[in-house]
Amino acid sequence: MNSYAVNTIPVSNVKKQSAIILTLHESITPSTYEEIITTVKSYLATGHTHLVVEMLGVPRLNLTTLFTLYSLVALAKNQQPANPEGGWNAIYTMADAFVDEPVSNMNVCAVQPNVAQALRQGGFADVVEIFSTLGKAVNAFNPVCMTAVAPTQNRLPNQLLIGQAIYPERLEQLCKPCYQQVFLFSTIRILLAST
Repeated sequence: MNSYAVNTIPVSNVKKQSAIILTLHESITPSTYEEIITTVKSYLATGHTHLVVEMLGVPRLNLTTLFTLYSLVALAKNQQPANPEGGWNAIYTMADAFVDEPVSNMNVCAVQPNVAQALRQGGFADVVEIFSTLGKAVNAFNPVCMTAVAPTQNRLPNQLLIGQAIYPERLEQLCKPCYQQVFLFSTIRILLAST
């Protein structure tokens, strides 16, 4: 299994806005940092307007994960992230630059309690809102109506896992018609994976 997965979901059918759902399955390492940043940049360049980072699989907050989160804030604000070789100094520089203008098109969700506490103590929660579930994080973008769309990248080897783990269980906060569409999408993905 890869350390992350990327999917998209519309946040407004009226404005044609969509969110990138970045699901982290573990703490980020320096070897995956560049890949994640490149992937998110490509999605933002193709018109996706919002970003949700789902961190349920992150057991602890390491330097690279924190640096990645601040780099994603920079991307959400149409800015270049700092150089990763700057370490803590680069994080402090980005944190100082973003604290006065919290980002409105990025949310973080499903964070382990110890990671959430570290993010709050370090001031990251002053820059990005942290939600308990993926559904709440996506709904915070004030959607008019939501429908599920196919993931544009299948990073997990088992499509059944994608259908079960990424969509239905963690989108419980959606309105009933939207939840049913997501569940139907997942069921179709499971059937396709088994053929």
